[in-house]
Formats: sequence, C-alpha cells, structure tokens
Amino acid sequence: MSAPSIDTTHPGPLDTLSMRVVRAKTLLDIAAPVKPEFFAPHPSRCRTAPSTAPDSDGSASLSPAQIRRRLNLVQSAETERAIHKVVRIVGLACIEAELGLRSVHQLSRWMNLPTYEKMNRRSQLAQRIRPEHQDRTSTRTLSSRLNRIDDNIYEASTSVKVGDRVRAAALRLERHRTGWKVTAIELG
Repeated sequence: MSAPSIDTTHPGPLDTLSMRVVRAKTLLDIAAPVKPEFFAPHPSRCRTAPSTAPDSDGSASLSPAQIRRRLNLVQSAETERAIHKVVRIVGLACIEAELGLRSVHQLSRWMNLPTYEKMNRRSQLAQRIRPEHQDRTSTRTLSSRLNRIDDNIYEASTSVKVGDRVRAAALRLERHRTGWKVTAIELG
C-alpha cells in the first residue's frame, strides 16, 4: 500500500492531505481498517515533488523546517490580507474625510496621534476652501499595493476613484499591540 505524495512546491497552507493521512493512521489503530487511497485526492489534482519520499513505514512526512516554512507563508499571507484591508479602508476614509464626506474622528482608531492630527488639520483646511453646496460624489477603492519593510512595518499605496478623478494615498503601517496603525500618510 503506497502513501499519497505530498505537494511541497505549492506555497499554500499546511497540507491537509498529510493531516488526513495522519488522522487516518491514528484512526486505523482504533477503528476498522480504511484504505489510505480513500483520503488521497484525484491524481489530476496532485503534483508530485521528488523531495517527499515515503518513510519506511509507508507514510509521507514533512521535515520541521518545511513545516515552519509553510506556517510562515500562511501567516505572512494572512497578515498581508489584513494589511490590504486596512489600507483600502483607511485610504478611502482619509480621502472621504478630506472631501467632507466622512468625519475625521472615524480615523482615530486607525492612526497614531501625530498622523491623526495631521489628517484633522488637512481636513479643516480643505473644509475652509470647499464650496458650501458640494455634490455628493461616490468613492471607491480601485487597488492597493504593499511593500514589506520589516515584520512589523509595511508601506502601502492605494488608489481611490472619486467621481471622474482617481486619487492616490501612500501609507506607512506599523504593528501596534494586536493590530496595525497608520504612522504616516500622504494624499495626492
């Protein structure tokens, strides 16, 4: 009985197949025998890698270094998804605050104090020169990009569509306790 091969070239989360094989193996000790082929994915969905040869007992295993590498990939992907979300929300909110469509106070949760004060002052100055009867324009985020500086620091840019214009925002995010705070922002 040969064990299914595990795809180590895929940068996805820990291989659920190997988890299922391990779980099946422990269940085999307790319950009725189950063929390992039952847990294997269809061959057309598998890519085999020469580095994962079955062990002497017939089960495929990952080295601790491979497991750590995969965990780091999963964690960094989750972190980047969370940062993309923050960048899109904060970039849109800053431009809306500058246009008078949103209260600047809503940004206080996402920014450190100096950045919040800068955004508040910018919004107040824009309010002085803005006409009284301004049309409510629709805004939406078009795209965002990330650049990892450090494990705790990211720089990002986002583009926001405002009516028939597209505006840009550049942000610097730093890890703060359990979340991310914007420590610098530039609007264009």
